[in-house]
Amino acid sequence: MVRGKAADFHRAYDGDYINYHEATISYDFGRKVVRILCSACYPVIAFALPRESRETGRINFTDCPMLANVIGEKLDCAVLFASDAHRQPAPSVTDALDENELRYLAYWKPQRIGDVVFNQWD
Repeated sequence: MVRGKAADFHRAYDGDYINYHEATISYDFGRKVVRILCSACYPVIAFALPRESRETGRINFTDCPMLANVIGEKLDCAVLFASDAHRQPAPSVTDALDENELRYLAYWKPQRIGDVVFNQWD
């Protein structure tokens, strides 16, 4: 069992162009803080290190195996691990994108799979 406290919720499309839902979670008696990102387009979640402002900077993906196990038991989604999020997009990933997504991919040229899944290029 994992106990924690969720705070600082942000919905996708809530007045900006971010395409994921986000919550900041503190757990392990408040000693650990992580952001949980849930893609609004794909059944994928990922974890990221907290940052001062969500409008600036890159997503700093991280792994939280304990939270991934708990969430994975409750939700029907995939967990994007940090090592995969930091990889360059490859045809095995981009072949599943639709025509608009491929056009955006060609225009913005995201460098990481995590940026494709969580639309961090616009």
